[in-house]
Amino acid sequence: MRALIETAALLSAVLGVPAALIVYARVREVGTALGVLLDFLAAAGLIRLSAAMSWSSILGAAAVITVRKVAAYGVTLTERGHRAPDVPDARHATDDPDATAATAAPDPADAPGAPGAAGNG
Repeated sequence: MRALIETAALLSAVLGVPAALIVYARVREVGTALGVLLDFLAAAGLIRLSAAMSWSSILGAAAVITVRKVAAYGVTLTERGHRAPDVPDARHATDDPDATAATAAPDPADAPGAPGAAGNG
C-alpha cells in the first residue's frame, strides 16, 4: 500500500510540470501557471503525508504550501504592475531646489577663462 501511495505522490509531482506548461501556453500568465504547478506539488506532498505521518512529511507539505502562497502573491503583484518603491537618489532626497542644484555637475560655460564667462569679455 505504501508503494502505491509513493507512486501516486510522484505521479502527481511529475504531472504538475506539463500541466503548468499547458496552462501557461493557454493563458500566458506566469502566476496562473505557477499556481497550477505548486498545487500539484502540494497535492503530492499531501498524498505522501497520508502514507507517512512523520514530522518531516508534515513540514515538507507545509513548506510547499507556504512557497505556493508567497510565490503566487509575488507574481500577482508583479503582473499587476506593483513593485517595490525605488530608493531616492541623494540628489532628490530633499525638496529644496538649491540642494539639487548644488550637487549637479558644473556648467562648463561658467569655468574661468571660458568664452562668455563672467569677467571674460
